[in-house]
Amino acid sequence: MNEIFTPPAASETAYSRRSAFRAEAVEAAVAALLRQLVTGLEARAGKLPDQVDGVGVTVTGFPEPSDEIPGTIAVTATLEGRSADADFRNDFSRAAMAFPREHDEVLAVRFSRIERTSDVEVFGSERHHGEMKTTAKLTLLCRIDLARSYFSASAWGTVPSAAQWSAIPLAAVENGVAALLGIRAGSLSGERDEDAAVRITGSTPADDRRHREFTLELAVRGVGCSGFEQTLSTLLAKLPARNVTSRGILFNAIWHSGGDSFAVERILERECGTGRLMLTASVDVASSQGADGTPAPTNSDRAVTAFDPAELERALTQWIGSKLNLTPDREICRGEFPPPGCGVRPVAAVKLTGITSDNRPAGFRIQALLQFRTPHRDELFQRLLALDSLLPRYGESIGTCELRAVLKREFKLNWREENGRNQLEGSLALELVL
Repeated sequence: MNEIFTPPAASETAYSRRSAFRAEAVEAAVAALLRQLVTGLEARAGKLPDQVDGVGVTVTGFPEPSDEIPGTIAVTATLEGRSADADFRNDFSRAAMAFPREHDEVLAVRFSRIERTSDVEVFGSERHHGEMKTTAKLTLLCRIDLARSYFSASAWGTVPSAAQWSAIPLAAVENGVAALLGIRAGSLSGERDEDAAVRITGSTPADDRRHREFTLELAVRGVGCSGFEQTLSTLLAKLPARNVTSRGILFNAIWHSGGDSFAVERILERECGTGRLMLTASVDVASSQGADGTPAPTNSDRAVTAFDPAELERALTQWIGSKLNLTPDREICRGEFPPPGCGVRPVAAVKLTGITSDNRPAGFRIQALLQFRTPHRDELFQRLLALDSLLPRYGESIGTCELRAVLKREFKLNWREENGRNQLEGSLALELVL
């Protein structure tokens, strides 16, 4: 004999029990049961969000009147899932083969019986956010003992409030994506020839406050086609990313969503490839509350370490001498040419002629001048062309200074008379980028 009184289906008591039914509680209970049955199966209550892989459980119908089996209610629960995981097909099949089952109690919901319907499990495949994924679908018939079930809101959790949805700090999301990709948050630097940065460009309206989607721009720059392609490929290899936490933000997924543009620009006189790609990031709102939204400090004040001009001029003289096989202080000198009669007649002289800072936060642009003096025109051209063929140079260490670039600018040639002889004088203007 049943120990629990079963009221007539049309009675007020039976109606009160039926009115306590909550579809969300059943969905949460079935999802929890699936997780118990198959280790590693990502099952969740409700329709599977577009940005999340796994299995979603939704109550989809009431196939028969509840009074056919007194004290129970029958509902259909549809399982729909997708995943790029190679084991997903097997895991979903194991879950399907676990039914029929009887007398399961999960999250205070008592199931008299759960069985597969006549609809067989269906597998397929689709391209989802740039990946081929296995899809699966199965419908279960669930008979629920109303008298032994308690449909509590705590069974499936609460939906975050609009204030919580809005409170996700944009700086934390931006910094979190940047940290995952190993790049900077913000925009590309104006003069860095190899750079990558990501910044938020928008947020989609809230249709489900459990998740919040952001659009971001991933900007990449690299030297030449090969440098750009390598940098871009390295970053795209990290996407899509799923169920990862970074800087206090739980990302359901981050994926490349298209809208790409590419261009070629010149940075420090060499071609650089630049690309701008759109990313989408889905954030778990409840798990991301309290993330640190403090943006990285920005200081536009100029902060540089002053260099020693005399030391740099001396080091530049030695560097050019080594490239042209000229002995310092004998064949090539620092500053002006020495006056006649001093015992040495160098053919080349190097001097700094100016400094430009461009009001940038860091770095210098230094102008320098290389001068040649010789009575032989062929020798003059040979020496100038020898240095011209070496420039520009990038990433050079000259003395204690690290130079981003040594660039050539203007070439001049003059004739003048000295002691009754024609003296040829050529100069090549240089620019050093610190």
